[in-house]
Amino acid sequence: MLNRINYVILILLIQLNGSLWNCLILSKMPGVRIEIRGIVQGVGFRPFVYNLAQKCHLRGYVLNDTDGVEVEAEGSKPDLDRFLHRIRSSAPPQSKIVEMKVLKIAPQGYPDF
Repeated sequence: MLNRINYVILILLIQLNGSLWNCLILSKMPGVRIEIRGIVQGVGFRPFVYNLAQKCHLRGYVLNDTDGVEVEAEGSKPDLDRFLHRIRSSAPPQSKIVEMKVLKIAPQGYPDF
């Protein structure tokens, strides 16, 4: 059921994208924010995450911050699950993940990663 705000957003997305189908698909994709702490800077971790996100067909971003690495990603649930698993299982050899927080967020509609 569409409430007034969702309806306005949907109309804007249709105008921007030109396709109702694309708008509906993008609005249904789940999103996550991932905060990764540990030895994740200076070891190729950010490029690793970027390349992994590309392989998993995700949209979003990755950046270094003062505490580690921050990622926002959105895509299908199976792609996100595979991405999260592979961050831990295939991380660069010199990295060490001490903490990885995963928070569900509303999709932001990122066009790419």
